Amino acid sequence: MDSFFAFICSLDEGDDPFKDSGCWKKANPSLGHTFSDRYLQEQVMQAREMPAKESLVCRLNFCQWVDAENPWSNSDN
Repeated sequence: MDSFFAFICSLDEGDDPFKDSGCWKKANPSLGHTFSDRYLQEQVMQAREMPAKESLVCRLNFCQWVDAENPWSNSDN
């Protein structure tokens, strides 16, 4: 008898949640139910404006491992 089930959602390699909102649902299958699209959009917009928040948003909202904890510039520079 199974007593534990794990389901881990993540983006595919090459997906960029800061440029393509179409991939958001891959890492957040309950998007629109447990939290709103607007909430996630606000998180992404804040991370675009504050590179120090980018790694936090990637890790917590899109299940992406990141190297830097608080970069002072975004990865596009």
